[in-house]
Amino acid sequence: MQVQAIGISPQFTSRRHSRDNIDNFITLNDKDVQFLALAKTNATVDDRRHRDIDRAIFMGIPLVAGISAAALTKAPTTMFGVPMVRRAAKVANGVKEAGRWAGMFAVLDLAMFGINKLTKNSKGLRDFNKNHPFLASLGAIGVGLGALDLAEKGLVKTVENIKPEKIFKTQMKLDKLATKINSNNLLKSIETHSIKFADKLPSALKGVGRTALGWAPLAMLVGGMIHSINHSNAKAKEFYNNYADLKVRKDALTQSRLSELQESQNVEE
Repeated sequence: MQVQAIGISPQFTSRRHSRDNIDNFITLNDKDVQFLALAKTNATVDDRRHRDIDRAIFMGIPLVAGISAAALTKAPTTMFGVPMVRRAAKVANGVKEAGRWAGMFAVLDLAMFGINKLTKNSKGLRDFNKNHPFLASLGAIGVGLGALDLAEKGLVKTVENIKPEKIFKTQMKLDKLATKINSNNLLKSIETHSIKFADKLPSALKGVGRTALGWAPLAMLVGGMIHSINHSNAKAKEFYNNYADLKVRKDALTQSRLSELQESQNVEE
Protein backbone atom coordinates (compact mmCIF):
# COMPACT_ATOMS: atom_id res chain seq x y z
CA MET A 1 0.00 0.00 0.00
CA GLN A 2 1.22 3.52 -0.75
CA VAL A 3 0.49 4.89 2.71
CA GLN A 4 2.42 2.10 4.35
CA ALA A 5 5.44 2.93 2.23
CA ILE A 6 5.86 6.20 4.13
CA GLY A 7 7.07 5.79 7.71
CA ILE A 8 6.08 7.85 10.72
CA SER A 9 8.28 7.99 13.80
CA PRO A 10 7.13 5.47 16.47
CA GLN A 11 7.09 8.43 18.90
CA PHE A 12 3.79 9.47 17.39
CA THR A 13 2.15 6.08 16.80
CA SER A 14 1.16 3.35 19.20
CA ARG A 15 1.48 0.80 16.38
CA ARG A 16 3.84 1.38 13.45
CA HIS A 17 1.95 2.07 10.20
CA SER A 18 -1.34 1.95 12.07
CA ARG A 19 -4.01 3.16 9.65
CA ASP A 20 -5.96 4.97 12.36
CA ASN A 21 -2.89 6.79 13.63
CA ILE A 22 -1.88 7.75 10.11
CA ASP A 23 -5.32 9.18 9.45
CA ASN A 24 -5.20 11.07 12.75
CA PHE A 25 -1.79 12.47 11.81
CA ILE A 26 -3.08 13.60 8.42
CA THR A 27 -5.96 15.52 10.02
CA LEU A 28 -3.77 17.45 12.47
CA ASN A 29 -3.94 21.22 12.12
CA ASP A 30 -0.82 23.38 11.93
CA LYS A 31 -0.78 24.16 15.66
CA ASP A 32 -0.83 20.44 16.48
CA VAL A 33 2.08 19.84 14.09
CA GLN A 34 4.00 22.64 15.79
CA PHE A 35 3.28 21.04 19.17
CA LEU A 36 4.68 17.69 17.96
CA ALA A 37 7.74 19.47 16.55
CA LEU A 38 8.28 21.22 19.89
CA ALA A 39 7.90 17.93 21.79
CA LYS A 40 10.49 16.28 19.55
CA THR A 41 12.81 19.29 19.96
CA ASN A 42 12.53 19.20 23.75
CA ALA A 43 13.32 15.48 23.69
CA THR A 44 16.57 16.00 21.77
CA VAL A 45 17.83 19.38 23.05
CA ASP A 46 19.36 19.24 26.52
CA ASP A 47 17.86 22.39 28.04
CA ARG A 48 18.74 21.38 31.58
CA ARG A 49 22.47 21.11 30.87
CA HIS A 50 22.53 24.51 29.21
CA ARG A 51 20.53 26.06 32.07
CA ASP A 52 23.06 24.64 34.52
CA ILE A 53 25.92 26.14 32.49
CA ASP A 54 24.20 29.55 32.39
CA ARG A 55 23.49 29.37 36.12
CA ALA A 56 27.10 28.45 36.92
CA ILE A 57 28.43 31.33 34.80
CA PHE A 58 26.12 33.97 36.25
CA MET A 59 26.50 32.72 39.84
CA GLY A 60 30.27 32.80 39.43
CA ILE A 61 30.35 36.43 38.29
CA PRO A 62 29.87 38.00 41.78
CA LEU A 63 32.64 35.77 43.16
CA VAL A 64 35.04 36.68 40.35
CA ALA A 65 34.10 40.36 40.70
CA GLY A 66 34.82 40.20 44.42
CA ILE A 67 38.21 38.58 43.88
CA SER A 68 39.03 41.14 41.20
CA ALA A 69 38.13 44.07 43.47
CA ALA A 70 40.03 42.58 46.40
CA ALA A 71 43.15 42.09 44.29
CA LEU A 72 43.15 45.33 42.31
CA THR A 73 41.56 47.96 44.58
CA LYS A 74 44.04 49.61 46.89
CA ALA A 75 43.51 50.41 50.57
CA PRO A 76 42.21 52.25 52.47
CA THR A 77 38.44 52.08 52.06
CA THR A 78 35.33 52.38 54.19
CA MET A 79 32.43 50.05 54.90
CA PHE A 80 29.34 51.44 56.65
CA GLY A 81 31.48 54.42 57.64
CA VAL A 82 34.19 52.25 59.23
CA PRO A 83 37.73 52.89 57.90
CA MET A 84 39.38 49.73 56.58
CA VAL A 85 43.10 49.33 55.98
CA ARG A 86 45.50 46.63 54.80
CA ARG A 87 43.98 43.18 54.29
CA ALA A 88 40.63 44.20 55.80
CA ALA A 89 40.31 46.87 53.10
CA LYS A 90 40.85 44.28 50.37
CA VAL A 91 38.27 41.96 51.90
CA ALA A 92 35.82 44.86 52.27
CA ASN A 93 36.30 45.91 48.64
CA GLY A 94 35.76 42.32 47.53
CA VAL A 95 32.59 41.93 49.59
CA LYS A 96 31.16 45.23 48.36
CA GLU A 97 31.79 44.44 44.70
CA ALA A 98 30.48 40.88 45.00
CA GLY A 99 27.40 42.21 46.78
CA ARG A 100 26.85 44.83 44.09
CA TRP A 101 26.85 42.21 41.30
CA ALA A 102 24.74 39.75 43.29
CA GLY A 103 22.21 42.46 44.12
CA MET A 104 22.06 43.55 40.49
CA PHE A 105 21.34 39.99 39.32
CA ALA A 106 18.72 39.51 42.04
CA VAL A 107 16.87 42.68 40.97
CA LEU A 108 17.06 41.76 37.27
CA ASP A 109 15.83 38.22 37.98
CA LEU A 110 12.88 39.63 39.89
CA ALA A 111 12.11 42.08 37.06
CA MET A 112 12.29 39.34 34.41
CA PHE A 113 10.08 37.09 36.55
CA GLY A 114 7.49 39.87 36.63
CA ILE A 115 7.70 40.38 32.85
CA ASN A 116 7.32 36.65 32.17
CA LYS A 117 4.35 36.47 34.55
CA LEU A 118 2.62 39.37 32.81
CA THR A 119 3.38 37.96 29.36
CA LYS A 120 2.00 34.56 30.33
CA ASN A 121 -1.30 36.10 31.40
CA SER A 122 -1.64 38.57 28.52
CA LYS A 123 -2.30 37.50 24.94
CA GLY A 124 -1.64 41.06 23.79
CA LEU A 125 1.88 41.00 25.25
CA ARG A 126 2.54 37.56 23.78
CA ASP A 127 1.47 38.75 20.35
CA PHE A 128 3.60 41.89 20.70
CA ASN A 129 6.67 39.83 21.68
CA LYS A 130 6.09 37.53 18.72
CA ASN A 131 5.53 40.29 16.15
CA HIS A 132 8.07 42.81 17.51
CA PRO A 133 10.90 40.84 19.18
CA PHE A 134 13.41 43.71 18.94
CA LEU A 135 11.08 46.25 20.57
CA ALA A 136 10.13 43.65 23.18
CA SER A 137 13.82 43.14 24.01
CA LEU A 138 14.35 46.90 24.32
CA GLY A 139 11.33 47.08 26.62
CA ALA A 140 12.69 44.29 28.81
CA ILE A 141 16.05 46.06 29.04
CA GLY A 142 14.27 49.30 29.98
CA VAL A 143 12.29 47.53 32.70
CA GLY A 144 15.49 45.96 34.03
CA LEU A 145 17.34 49.28 34.16
CA GLY A 146 14.34 50.94 35.79
CA ALA A 147 14.21 48.18 38.41
CA LEU A 148 17.91 48.67 39.17
CA ASP A 149 17.40 52.43 39.60
CA LEU A 150 14.44 51.90 41.93
CA ALA A 151 16.34 49.29 43.91
CA GLU A 152 19.29 51.65 44.40
CA LYS A 153 17.01 54.46 45.60
CA GLY A 154 15.18 52.05 47.88
CA LEU A 155 18.46 50.83 49.37
CA VAL A 156 19.61 54.40 50.07
CA LYS A 157 16.26 55.18 51.68
CA THR A 158 16.44 52.03 53.81
CA VAL A 159 19.94 52.87 55.07
CA GLU A 160 18.84 56.42 55.89
CA ASN A 161 16.01 55.06 58.04
CA ILE A 162 18.22 52.75 60.12
CA LYS A 163 18.42 53.89 63.73
CA PRO A 164 21.75 55.51 64.74
CA GLU A 165 22.32 53.06 67.63
CA LYS A 166 21.94 50.11 65.25
CA ILE A 167 24.43 51.66 62.84
CA PHE A 168 26.86 52.23 65.72
CA LYS A 169 26.60 48.57 66.81
CA THR A 170 27.20 47.43 63.24
CA GLN A 171 30.23 49.70 62.94
CA MET A 172 31.69 48.33 66.20
CA LYS A 173 31.30 44.76 64.91
CA LEU A 174 32.92 45.67 61.60
CA ASP A 175 35.82 47.33 63.40
CA LYS A 176 36.44 44.18 65.46
CA LEU A 177 36.16 42.03 62.34
CA ALA A 178 38.68 44.24 60.50
CA THR A 179 41.13 43.82 63.37
CA LYS A 180 40.78 40.04 63.25
CA ILE A 181 41.26 39.98 59.47
CA ASN A 182 44.42 42.10 59.64
CA SER A 183 45.90 39.87 62.36
CA ASN A 184 44.93 36.58 60.72
CA ASN A 185 48.08 34.53 60.04
CA LEU A 186 46.59 32.57 57.16
CA LEU A 187 45.56 35.69 55.26
CA LYS A 188 48.93 37.25 56.02
CA SER A 189 50.71 34.19 54.60
CA ILE A 190 48.56 34.19 51.45
CA GLU A 191 49.26 37.90 50.91
CA THR A 192 53.01 37.46 51.44
CA HIS A 193 53.28 34.54 49.00
CA SER A 194 51.14 36.37 46.44
CA ILE A 195 53.38 39.43 46.59
CA LYS A 196 56.54 37.31 46.23
CA PHE A 197 55.06 35.45 43.26
CA ALA A 198 53.98 38.71 41.59
CA ASP A 199 57.43 40.26 42.08
CA LYS A 200 58.98 37.45 40.03
CA LEU A 201 56.74 38.11 37.04
CA PRO A 202 57.77 40.44 34.16
CA SER A 203 56.11 43.84 34.28
CA ALA A 204 54.34 43.22 30.94
CA LEU A 205 52.82 39.99 32.25
CA LYS A 206 51.69 41.77 35.41
CA GLY A 207 49.90 44.35 33.29
CA VAL A 208 48.18 41.67 31.24
CA GLY A 209 47.15 39.84 34.41
CA ARG A 210 45.70 42.98 35.99
CA THR A 211 43.79 43.81 32.81
CA ALA A 212 42.42 40.26 32.49
CA LEU A 213 41.36 40.18 36.14
CA GLY A 214 39.74 43.60 35.88
CA TRP A 215 37.72 42.62 32.81
CA ALA A 216 36.92 39.09 34.03
CA PRO A 217 33.41 39.83 35.42
CA LEU A 218 32.30 41.62 32.25
CA ALA A 219 33.86 38.92 30.08
CA MET A 220 31.93 36.25 31.99
CA LEU A 221 28.72 38.25 31.63
CA VAL A 222 29.17 38.57 27.86
CA GLY A 223 30.17 34.91 27.61
CA GLY A 224 27.08 33.82 29.50
CA MET A 225 24.84 35.92 27.26
CA ILE A 226 26.47 34.55 24.11
CA HIS A 227 26.07 30.97 25.36
CA SER A 228 22.41 31.57 26.15
CA ILE A 229 21.74 33.17 22.75
CA ASN A 230 23.58 30.39 20.88
CA HIS A 231 21.56 27.74 22.68
CA SER A 232 18.29 29.55 21.91
CA ASN A 233 19.25 29.83 18.24
CA ALA A 234 20.23 26.15 18.08
CA LYS A 235 16.93 25.13 19.67
CA ALA A 236 14.96 27.34 17.27
CA LYS A 237 16.80 25.79 14.30
CA GLU A 238 16.11 22.28 15.60
CA PHE A 239 12.43 23.12 16.05
CA TYR A 240 12.18 24.51 12.52
CA ASN A 241 13.83 21.39 11.06
CA ASN A 242 11.50 19.10 13.00
CA TYR A 243 8.46 21.15 11.98
CA ALA A 244 9.50 21.15 8.30
CA ASP A 245 10.12 17.38 8.41
CA LEU A 246 6.69 16.70 9.94
CA LYS A 247 5.01 18.94 7.36
CA VAL A 248 6.71 17.06 4.52
CA ARG A 249 5.65 13.71 6.02
CA LYS A 250 2.11 14.95 6.55
CA ASP A 251 1.80 16.21 2.96
CA ALA A 252 3.24 12.98 1.56
CA LEU A 253 0.87 10.85 3.63
CA THR A 254 -2.07 12.99 2.60
CA GLN A 255 -1.27 12.58 -1.09
CA SER A 256 -0.78 8.83 -0.69
CA ARG A 257 -4.04 8.47 1.20
CA LEU A 258 -5.91 10.41 -1.47
CA SER A 259 -4.36 8.21 -4.15
CA GLU A 260 -5.51 5.09 -2.31
CA LEU A 261 -9.02 6.43 -1.97
CA GLN A 262 -9.06 7.26 -5.67
CA GLU A 263 -7.87 3.74 -6.55
CA SER A 264 -10.56 2.25 -4.32
CA GLN A 265 -13.24 4.28 -6.07
CA ASN A 266 -11.95 3.20 -9.48
CA VAL A 267 -12.04 -0.47 -8.44
CA GLU A 268 -15.62 -0.15 -7.19
CA GLU A 269 -16.67 1.46 -10.45
